[in-house]
This record gives sequence, structure tokens and C-alpha cells, in this order.
Amino acid sequence: VATVASKPEEALTARAGQVLELVALGSSNKEVAEALQLSVRTVENHRHSLMKKLGARNAADLVRAAFDRGLIRT
Repeated sequence: VATVASKPEEALTARAGQVLELVALGSSNKEVAEALQLSVRTVENHRHSLMKKLGARNAADLVRAAFDRGLIRT
């Protein structure tokens, strides 16, 4: 469950973090859905939410923003 936080990344759920990690590895929505046993639509919703929280316009921006905030590592 997401909580109110002073920083957007602090409000990420565990599932959103898993989606973010797989996106950062270059996985498609379908691949993420299969890996996490979710529907593609649910993955799309997670990606949209992550992009909004981190101020990203596309997948590259999302990965860059996540890396800059220490949400993912190399």
C-alpha cells in the first residue's frame, strides 16, 4: 500500500518497484506481465503511475529518473 511521503519514490509499492526493475532491464509490458503474473493492462497502469510520480515522459526518462533517485542500480 502506498503511503503519503515527502518524496515520490518513497511512495512506491513493492509491486511498482518490481515493475520498475524489469522496465529498467528493457522488458516489454508483456514480458513484465508474464514475469510477475499480471495482466498487461495492470503493468501499463504501473508504468503510467511510475512515470507520473517520477516526472518521466518515456521509458528512457523513467529509467534515468529511477537511477538518479537510487531506486535502481546498475
